[in-house]
Amino acid sequence: MQRSKSVFLECLGFVWALPVTMLGVLAIIGAGGWRGVTRLPSPPWRACLVFELRNPWFWPMRFVGMDLGAVIIVRRINGVMGIILEHELVHKMQCWILGPIMLVAYPLASFWAWVRYNEPYRMNWFERQARKETGEES
Repeated sequence: MQRSKSVFLECLGFVWALPVTMLGVLAIIGAGGWRGVTRLPSPPWRACLVFELRNPWFWPMRFVGMDLGAVIIVRRINGVMGIILEHELVHKMQCWILGPIMLVAYPLASFWAWVRYNEPYRMNWFERQARKETGEES
């Protein structure tokens, strides 16, 4: 019973985050290329596509990973890929909870962090939560 409830909630989250996932697909198409979908162990990564950018110069910002729904876009950086993917998985789960609201909530959290701390990325609630969940900070 617990397993079927978990699968149901995961499917519900996937559908709820579908508009954000479609933006992720458009971002991959617009990026002009990727090295392919990374294969990951099933349970925590179910219904998740991971693309490694071939042309990271396309992105206007310097990032190593980005989550858009069920699409995770990464830039490989010498052996830290696992940490990046774990961090982005937390964002995927945040997106599956908030769905399209995430497209507004994340920038608002960045704005609030900028106003309050002058640190729009580092002090963004979503980023702090992802770092906490992955053990990057306590």
